[in-house]
Amino acid sequence: MFPRYAQLGLTLLGVYVASGAAYFVLVSASRSAGEGWVFAGLLTVAFVVWITVVNLVYLLTQIVIAADDCAVMPALPRVWSFVHRERRSIAAIFLVVLALVVCATGASFVAAAALGVIAFVPLLGLPMVVPLQLLAWALRGIVFQYIGLSSIAAYVKLYREARASLVPGRVTEESVFTGPIRA
Repeated sequence: MFPRYAQLGLTLLGVYVASGAAYFVLVSASRSAGEGWVFAGLLTVAFVVWITVVNLVYLLTQIVIAADDCAVMPALPRVWSFVHRERRSIAAIFLVVLALVVCATGASFVAAAALGVIAFVPLLGLPMVVPLQLLAWALRGIVFQYIGLSSIAAYVKLYREARASLVPGRVTEESVFTGPIRA
């Protein structure tokens, strides 16, 4: 699978470079035209949403390549069919994962702020903060990896359930029993 994933990764890298260049050009042009920071902020939000959608398509393409043992180009129409057919379920998984990431990020900010307060305790504060901060960073990394793996597992389960009707020529139990009856 290495050549397929390398091709997909290089494609992702190309999309990142093109997107980043377009973002930079648009923000630079808006700033030199005298636009306010509001327009630059809106461009930044649009850029983050675009990169998030690109990452979701990249993840789903990885899943399709692995599940169907196909190349990148045949996987893209399958991803489109999968997203088109299961858009509500995919959106639900996406929103749950997004909520978990936002909550985990908020919790890590609160933990960092709380550890900053401990640093001001005389004599014991600073020596205690460094190990606690390292522990908090490690825990944050583990939580985000768990969220990522859980989202992949949810998308894989959803794709496996929908795959039989997405791959052309695949015989399923439903197609065997619902086909025309021949005498």
